Amino acid sequence: MKRLPLLLVIVVLCTGCVFHTHCTELNGMTDNEGQAFVHQETSVMAIHFFFGIWAMVSDGGIQHAMDEFTASAAEQGHTQVRITQSSSTTWWWVFPPISFFFTPVTTAISGDVR
Repeated sequence: MKRLPLLLVIVVLCTGCVFHTHCTELNGMTDNEGQAFVHQETSVMAIHFFFGIWAMVSDGGIQHAMDEFTASAAEQGHTQVRITQSSSTTWWWVFPPISFFFTPVTTAISGDVR
């Protein structure tokens, strides 16, 4: 119980965060059309209210994550994306009953950009 305030502080500090990872070392592999590509992953963390229904601190929804994914790809000079995987998790069960009302939400999108 002594660690709960520390965990809550960490969760709050890490919300509203967006992380991008780019993999460029593909050992010379190309896509199905023979073109080089970069694999990119974007992760979004947010706090939503009441079992993740309403966004409070940032937005952990798929639309926001997709906006961040495509914005990062455009910043890198890419004009095409192919989404390979997306997932969203609502962590209402992590710190009950607090997380019933202030719910951490994470969304991750992976894809190839060129």
